[in-house]
Amino acid sequence: MGGFCYSQTKPNVLLILLDDARFDSFSPNGGPDFFNDSSISRIANEGVNFSNSYCVYSLCVPSRASLLTGLYPHKNGARNNGFTPDSTLIQLQSILKTNGYRTGFVGKYDWATDPQQGWDYWFASIGEDYSNAQFNYNGVVRSYFGHKTDIITDSAVGFLLDEPADTPFFLMVSHLAPHTPFQPRQQDDSLYDSIPMPIPDNFYFFQHNYPSFLRDFHFYIQDTIDLDTTLRLYYQMLAGVEASVQRIFSKLTSRNFLDNTMVIFTSDNGHLWGEHQLQVKRLAYEESSKVPLFIRFPAWFPISGIVNDQFALNVDLAPTILDAAGIDPSVYNFDGISLKQLYDGSVNRSSIYYEVLSNETLPALRQVRDKNYAYTYYYCDGLTEEFFDLNKDPEENENQILNSNYQQLIQLYKERLDSFKVALNDTIVESVHNCYLEDTLYLANGSSPKFPFTLNYSVLPGEVNVQLYAPSPVTISISLVNMLGQVVYAKTDISIMQQQSLSINTSNLTIGSYLLVAQGNQLLGSAKILIGNK
Repeated sequence: MGGFCYSQTKPNVLLILLDDARFDSFSPNGGPDFFNDSSISRIANEGVNFSNSYCVYSLCVPSRASLLTGLYPHKNGARNNGFTPDSTLIQLQSILKTNGYRTGFVGKYDWATDPQQGWDYWFASIGEDYSNAQFNYNGVVRSYFGHKTDIITDSAVGFLLDEPADTPFFLMVSHLAPHTPFQPRQQDDSLYDSIPMPIPDNFYFFQHNYPSFLRDFHFYIQDTIDLDTTLRLYYQMLAGVEASVQRIFSKLTSRNFLDNTMVIFTSDNGHLWGEHQLQVKRLAYEESSKVPLFIRFPAWFPISGIVNDQFALNVDLAPTILDAAGIDPSVYNFDGISLKQLYDGSVNRSSIYYEVLSNETLPALRQVRDKNYAYTYYYCDGLTEEFFDLNKDPEENENQILNSNYQQLIQLYKERLDSFKVALNDTIVESVHNCYLEDTLYLANGSSPKFPFTLNYSVLPGEVNVQLYAPSPVTISISLVNMLGQVVYAKTDISIMQQQSLSINTSNLTIGSYLLVAQGNQLLGSAKILIGNK
């Protein structure tokens, strides 16, 4: 069995999940000074912050289903809100229960209110009212007085109070907060009244080459006054979550559970709050897809750890939890990996794949993103693609898809997107919407810029021979990248006077498609290659 070996008992697992909470709302990720999140930030400060964490689909049901199945929505069946994950798939809680865990769910499940597979304790909220809400308690529907955030916390604390000390538990605390309709707790509803809210620098609509459907999108914000009010309510909602986390920490401490409990804090998705004058999720912009991810687990992570050079995904949580429980996650064919592998560097994930599947409101989309660039393809009947240079334009304000200087890079990212689709078995045939790029100046002849550099190659059994030509001296790097965006070979500081040959040993690589990339101060060349016989 994989994972960490414990001398006495398997670790407990507490997963705290928020709804629509942005990554940058919290102090470990640069959150505003006025928001006191000391209990939430304690999880990162006494553990690790995966500061580049993303959901694979920014919408409630698809995201939560991905978390519990470890699979992308195109595989797990939860393609949109209103869908449910494939009932034949075994979910995280069922695996843990089979392996001796007591499992408890409290809060918003989203696709069901009746008890679901694998849960010993069930307390699911009904509807999205925050006041005097109904819950399904182990199969019985009851009304509860008070604010939903506090009621969820009461139930979580009750679960921890009743938990036997000799039985490991998995408790999922799933808050509706800070999802709309905003209804702060009474003690929080005057917080921050005199404090200006953090209006984004790019509170203006796209100027050039933007998807046409955004123009008529019904989550468009007209002025900063409305946004200021919205953000104040949002942080008032988060204040209730902070109080909840503080109470749960106290109960873990009083039961002597804390240091043998993996505490995970995250959100189902992010949210745009005024960027490009949008107030929405689902889209592939960073504020929508990026989420907080803090984990306190002394057995794995030291105090104040941070992983900022790797991408974490919500499909990683199921294999991470199983790994911590001493259960080998590799037998379940997850799309995710254990985050311990990202933390210790045994796995490198430098780019990610993001999807939104067909629905009546928005076109489907696919995106590949890394630290440098983001390429998005929309399923439209007119040219509708985006390419952002995140080094020069981290706010994703200027779409470079038609900029001739980026065409070679764009082709590389299109190839990477195709590779991800193959690697993740994304074979869905999406419907096409009527949409296009607005304010578009098309290239006159569609030609790409020519670089004075040549990359040739030949694939042989067990090796790839690379031939490089440059008319003037240049220093480059060569890398080989698999279909999941992982670098499997890299050689830097290659000096080329005119011609240079290089042999790459591929005898230890899995058969399949790879990208061969030559990089200098800019992308010099790339090619998709098939490594076959060894």
